[in-house]
Amino acid sequence: MTIVHVNNESGTFDSVLPVQPRFTFTRLNGTPGAGTEPRVLDFGAHGLPPIVFCATGVPWVHRVPADILASRRFAPGVGPNGGRVQTSMVAQQATLVILPALKLTTR
Repeated sequence: MTIVHVNNESGTFDSVLPVQPRFTFTRLNGTPGAGTEPRVLDFGAHGLPPIVFCATGVPWVHRVPADILASRRFAPGVGPNGGRVQTSMVAQQATLVILPALKLTTR
């Protein structure tokens, strides 16, 4: 992750996120005894490379809005106006879309 401090209140960052998938497939309905055990596709165990997601120019701010779940003094994916910004992390054949988490409210 490369973080750039644009001014006293905010900046942008670039990030790289390698993901090593492991998928588990479980048959819910079928003929009894006909392969009902879960099947696993583990990219790492098969020597497959990770999927590498990248994002550039993602905004962040020091002042965390009250409704955003973030660490103290660093709120990634929040624009200078305090609004949540959709971030797209792009890989060769996939895109991961992220929004900052909102705090749960109790009633």
